[in-house]
Amino acid sequence: MVGCILRDMLLPRLCLMLVVLHAEETVASVSFSILVPGEKILASPGDTITLPCSVSPPFHPSEVRWYRPDKYDTPILLYKKLQVEEQEAADTQYTGRASLFGALEEGNASLKLDNLSASDSGEYVCYIQHDSWYERGRVLTEVRVLGSVPLISITDRGNGQVNVTCVSEGWSPQPTFTWRNRKGIEIKKGLNKVHSKDDQGLTTVSSWMLVSPSDSDGLFCSVGLPDQEMMESRVALHLSREQTCTPTGAWKDVVIAILALCLLGVGIYHLHKKGFIKWLLSQKNSNREEATDEEIVKFGQEEQMEHRANSNSCTEPTNSKELSEGTTEEIHSEKPPEKPKGEDKETNTEVDVSQTPEWDEAKQHKVLKLIVDEKTVPPSLTVKGKGATVYCPQPEKIHGHDNYFPHVLCTGPLSSGRHYWEVEMKKPDKQSWYVGVCSTTAAKLTPRVPITPENGFWVLHYEKGTGLFANTKPPLLVPTVKQLCKLGVYLNSSKKGIHTMSFFNAENGWPLCSFKYFKESGGLTPVLSPGLRDKYPLTVC
Repeated sequence: MVGCILRDMLLPRLCLMLVVLHAEETVASVSFSILVPGEKILASPGDTITLPCSVSPPFHPSEVRWYRPDKYDTPILLYKKLQVEEQEAADTQYTGRASLFGALEEGNASLKLDNLSASDSGEYVCYIQHDSWYERGRVLTEVRVLGSVPLISITDRGNGQVNVTCVSEGWSPQPTFTWRNRKGIEIKKGLNKVHSKDDQGLTTVSSWMLVSPSDSDGLFCSVGLPDQEMMESRVALHLSREQTCTPTGAWKDVVIAILALCLLGVGIYHLHKKGFIKWLLSQKNSNREEATDEEIVKFGQEEQMEHRANSNSCTEPTNSKELSEGTTEEIHSEKPPEKPKGEDKETNTEVDVSQTPEWDEAKQHKVLKLIVDEKTVPPSLTVKGKGATVYCPQPEKIHGHDNYFPHVLCTGPLSSGRHYWEVEMKKPDKQSWYVGVCSTTAAKLTPRVPITPENGFWVLHYEKGTGLFANTKPPLLVPTVKQLCKLGVYLNSSKKGIHTMSFFNAENGWPLCSFKYFKESGGLTPVLSPGLRDKYPLTVC
């Protein structure tokens, strides 16, 4: 009797539970929806991110498949038969980097990606199937990488025209790119642009155009990501009359010059016959004997200022006055000019690529025997040869070096006065390097800090394909005929912490550029970097 009563009570409840379970299973097998974010997920190289994906209503799906568009058969990750399957056809780019994140039994099918690179940017598909019903959702990611500062190069094409090229590399995603003239007006006509990607998914953008220097005195090249500050480089276009005149008028200039030289020669001959030149030389020598050191320094300052005023024209380098051995007088003013041309806006450093540095003066000083401070050598570089040579032993194993600036410091800081040293590039086809000085504060900074005067670095930089440039903000291109094999560095430091540093081609004495009148009271330390693009070393001579 009791058994019948229990049976009558439990049977309806059991039937009800079976009906409910069957209904839930039917709902799940018939329809469900996928929840994914509508906004793009932003990340940086090396980050770990989660791509959210879940089902509604929550249940434990029988299959989860993550894949790239048009790569359904080579998934990033496949969950099936209650486990993540190892497949030969899986996308090898994500091997060891992809996993499910969250409680799958609760409907969370999110994908976790480790060690991101620029090539991971783009669209991902979350595909979920249960019985005969499936849904898919799309998740967008963007791995952002700031590329290099744009570098401008100029090639003479003849007939009064030059080809101006601007290149910037290492971007993700593809950056915006604009040319502007000196008035800030965007240039849209006559441009050529090319975008290319390397094996890491980073974009290189280059643009070029033909211009006439007589019609355009300056150009600005800007590149950057849409919602970030643009990086910019500038170039001033100046051609001498010999470069811009037409072939028809060239012979006229030659004839006029020859006639002028002939007239000058006749005049000098008559003055010499009358004894005037001999008297003038005797007067000049007597005046020199009476001149004080202060007057000589003043004359040097006036000579420099006069040359700076005429620096817009192309001139051949001239030698400076010879100074006595061991002199410590400064050849530049204790105070910089109020508005120097070509200055770095952040540091008030004047960078001059047309001024003639004093090569003869630099060579009067003994070459410093610098030694690399091995305590400053980063893991990516190696020092050998009694602390005189530095190089990158394994450039092929270094990735993401676009925002990494490893270098070594030499023994320092240097005292006030004049110092000259040389750095040799063992191979003329070396791809990158930089040489210069840094402040005592900058010497303690990490290699991730940009090498700029604002951060306490004054260097001459070389990148293959773009050439030499001073590390101002924006960079200033340094014209040169061929790649350097030996660089000369001449530093003139006053006791008040005002410095001028000049760079030369040490093989022929040809001047390259000068950093003028920059202030740093804590002393300066020589710095050099062989770059990370090849194994070829730099050696301090």
